[in-house]
Amino acid sequence: MATKGSNQKNRKADPSKTKTGRIRLGPLNFVQLETMLGKSNKPKEQGKIRRRMRLLEKRGQVPRTVAVVEQPTAEQRSADVTQW
Repeated sequence: MATKGSNQKNRKADPSKTKTGRIRLGPLNFVQLETMLGKSNKPKEQGKIRRRMRLLEKRGQVPRTVAVVEQPTAEQRSADVTQW
């Protein structure tokens, strides 16, 4: 019977990392994935991150950017009404 490593009883598992120390992409949100994609320089990691981002886009879990929309002035509204 093979014995486990001596570090197993003292090691505290980090839920955001795998057994080999790689980061799990599942619990990360879209913004965190974007920053990770910018920092990554390995094509294999970048592909995994992009695939996870596409999945979040399909699910609709992408943050909406706040767009500033200017309200029309009273003059512009009256001009729109008179055109019809």
